[in-house]
Amino acid sequence: MQEKLNLSRKASYDLIGVIALIASVCIQGIVSGWMDVLSIYICPLGARLAGVMFFWISGKKYVETQVNTGHSKPFITVFFPICKYVFCPVYVLVLILGILLDGIG
Repeated sequence: MQEKLNLSRKASYDLIGVIALIASVCIQGIVSGWMDVLSIYICPLGARLAGVMFFWISGKKYVETQVNTGHSKPFITVFFPICKYVFCPVYVLVLILGILLDGIG
């Protein structure tokens, strides 16, 4: 926008914001059903699959290595069991409740 229309940075930013606002209002009716499917079914399912792959399939040693990367002292040892035995089952509950209640957010 700055180069093509010779606008300042702020004017370009404002113009893009207005265009994005108009576009989002216009397509809201088209994509709202899709967004419901995405947020009720796909996101919790994806989080559940990621949790299972990371905490159940990868193993404790890999998880600890990844979580502790960049930390000066090791992350707490309670992290792995909490995530493995609480996080993963809770996401099953989130998925089920989302389906039964047509979304929980």
